[in-house]
Amino acid sequence: MSRILVMASFAAFPIRAAAAQLPAGTTPPTAEAFAARIDSVVKADILPRGFPSVSIAVTRGGRTLLERAWGVANITTGQRTEPTTIYRISSVSKQFTAALILKLVDRGKVALTDSIGRYLKGLRPEMNSLTIEQLLNHTSGLSRDFAQMSRAAENMTSDSLIAMAARDTLVSKPGTVNLYSNTGYMLLGVLVETAYGKPYGDVLRDEIARPLGLTSLGWCGTMPRERAAAGYNRSSDGKVGPPVEQHPSQSIGAGGICSTAGDLARWNQALHRGRVLSPASYTAMVTPRGIATGRYGFGIAPRNSYWASPALVHDGQSGGFSAHNGWFPAESLSVTLLYNALPRLEVEMQDFVGLIALGGKPRPIPPMPVIDLPVAATQGEGRPKFVGAYEISAGRLFIVTFEDGKLFVTPPGSSPQQLFLQSGTAYTLGSPESTTIVTFRVAADGVVTGFTARQNGVDRELRKVK
Repeated sequence: MSRILVMASFAAFPIRAAAAQLPAGTTPPTAEAFAARIDSVVKADILPRGFPSVSIAVTRGGRTLLERAWGVANITTGQRTEPTTIYRISSVSKQFTAALILKLVDRGKVALTDSIGRYLKGLRPEMNSLTIEQLLNHTSGLSRDFAQMSRAAENMTSDSLIAMAARDTLVSKPGTVNLYSNTGYMLLGVLVETAYGKPYGDVLRDEIARPLGLTSLGWCGTMPRERAAAGYNRSSDGKVGPPVEQHPSQSIGAGGICSTAGDLARWNQALHRGRVLSPASYTAMVTPRGIATGRYGFGIAPRNSYWASPALVHDGQSGGFSAHNGWFPAESLSVTLLYNALPRLEVEMQDFVGLIALGGKPRPIPPMPVIDLPVAATQGEGRPKFVGAYEISAGRLFIVTFEDGKLFVTPPGSSPQQLFLQSGTAYTLGSPESTTIVTFRVAADGVVTGFTARQNGVDRELRKVK
């Protein structure tokens, strides 16, 4: 396995269940039975996996089937979560950015074929010609992320964000590959501010939240603290810790929006029932085209649901929060789940809950894996203290072993790669010349707590769990 493929394993991907059509004559459960079934799922399969809380809203045909919250919004204070508790919705924010751009298209202010360099200054020369459509559907060739974790807490101006993005070269030729890019949506967020002539949060309020009556929806930086949940990092043993805090200014366009689950459900109803965009713009938003066909529209990822009917979805995870949001047009069904921990549950829970709402029976959520170290990791003279299991997301383990005097790391489902000592607790991955660095973290008492994997300036933190 190449080092690039090894590092790709540091990302978490959702588990897809096999699609199965609903049997003829399937009857939706009563409201009481549905609520009881979801209550059981939350208590058996969500909260025990390290999520302090979850808020769920389900509507069908404009009728609310469920709007309820479980758990604690803040572990320190013990504040219980309520349906009115506000969560960061992370990358679900992208569909709001896309809608705000398409509103400009509807008004003739911009065109999807316009280059971003026409509106924004300070970009690398090769970025100026990227089109608005390429930014919307992740075909621009921009890198996935631009932020520097060492500066995550800084309040940054739009010019500073553009300067950070301009440090990186394109990772692919524009229009040739569909590669998810938070950088592209950050540029779209700056375009929103430029074209509307006011801060992103004000545009969101005036163009979407107030007209649609979404009273909780807004920019996270302006949310009332007494209604906001605190975010956490979770692990498969049920433990939680503080997340890496990122200032909302650095999430413009790509994240940074907060809401209740109920208001997201109301947003789904409004967007997909024609109350936000023109028919032409809505069709463009939900219909992937060109190289993005079958993958991504504008802020929305169309696919088939668990029961093989169309689904328009987006997930998100950042800053100690995660989200599942989905609209199922054939059933006029909206399902939203908001959690105050990351990583997100690696099951497409909008489908899971949606199938129950329709009367179907989803496959059980897979149990958390048992951590079982290989013999080579547990025996032998001189075994380094770095040996053990390291978790990047709940249930996704990297195993560090010591064999024949050499240190190896094995990503989930992959082959071992040797670690070469660089200095102190830092090692290169795969070869002495590798630019991928694994640095083990050691506490003052000598206990190894985890390691940091760095590639192309991006750090990924793993916690030692065994």
